[in-house]
Amino acid sequence: MAQTAQPVEEKVTSMASSDHAKHIGILMFGLVLISYILMAADRYLFPVLAADIRKAFGFSLQNTGLLTTVFTLGLGVSGLPTGYLLARYSRKSILLLGIVIFSGATALTTVASGFLTMLICLAIQGAGMSMLATSLFALAANYFAANRAAAVGSVNVCYGLGGVVGPILAGFLRTTYGTWQVPMLAFGGFGFVIAVVILMFVRPWLTETQHAAGASAAQGGATSLRNRNTIVLTTLSIFYGLSVYGFLGLYPTFLRENQHYSPADAGTVISFFGFGSLVSIFGGWLGDRFSPKLVMSSCMVGIAVLGYLFFMPDFSMFEREVLSFLYGVIGSSDRKSTRLNSSHTDISRMPSSA
Repeated sequence: MAQTAQPVEEKVTSMASSDHAKHIGILMFGLVLISYILMAADRYLFPVLAADIRKAFGFSLQNTGLLTTVFTLGLGVSGLPTGYLLARYSRKSILLLGIVIFSGATALTTVASGFLTMLICLAIQGAGMSMLATSLFALAANYFAANRAAAVGSVNVCYGLGGVVGPILAGFLRTTYGTWQVPMLAFGGFGFVIAVVILMFVRPWLTETQHAAGASAAQGGATSLRNRNTIVLTTLSIFYGLSVYGFLGLYPTFLRENQHYSPADAGTVISFFGFGSLVSIFGGWLGDRFSPKLVMSSCMVGIAVLGYLFFMPDFSMFEREVLSFLYGVIGSSDRKSTRLNSSHTDISRMPSSA
């Protein structure tokens, strides 16, 4: 009698557990991380080129600001659909779909006929980024179940690397070729290349591992979203998002139009935000050793002060690079502390009168 077929999930987990497979898995995970670096770099692309696009289309400053941040709308709206798709299809399929969507949307901005079509392309770009990011975090947390924090931390580091590479490369391509379309096409084309490479070389036993399914549930925490601490943390996240995306979206335009920086120089200044984001682990270290209230409130004050200093007209390029780096450090520390403590037992159990 033929032996009963082993379930697909069990086969995947079994294959992923061998020592040789673990080394191969790390290599494949590194390949997938390259796509996340590209996604982060792509995120910084439009802000660096916004001054050129604004001039080419005659967009107002308000419309340009909306275009630089509308990807967050696609990112948020696509969250639930992405979860639905991940429950029914493989992570690899959704990850590849996300890469193709945001890369295609990036390339299509070069043929946009006006504000509305540009807006749609950039919103769709955010939807693709949501698919990639959600799939990648699920992959990291499941395959590296024993070292989940380190795996997720490596993803965050790659976002910082993208923040360094993206503005510099965008500014270089714009300066070299004299047109904003070339960086868009280059980033979009590279995304399709990465998608093909992942399709060919990344195996399902990496992407579909279910090690985390048997992980113990977190202890403690609020029983409902309707509690003061959740509301406060959510509000802080909203203000942080308003500040950071306002900075990333319009500060390059300020540098180019008001300070007369070249595209390459503006990209270099913004890249120091990415350098600062690379030390996001610093925020976790602070949150572990000091009062979360103290860490988050101090970070928010620091962000407010830096937001004021950014637009002082007499700073040198070096001074602006230092400010951008500090914003990356403080902003990533605030974000890291907020994420960690939103699910921390002590925070969720703080009395509402505290």
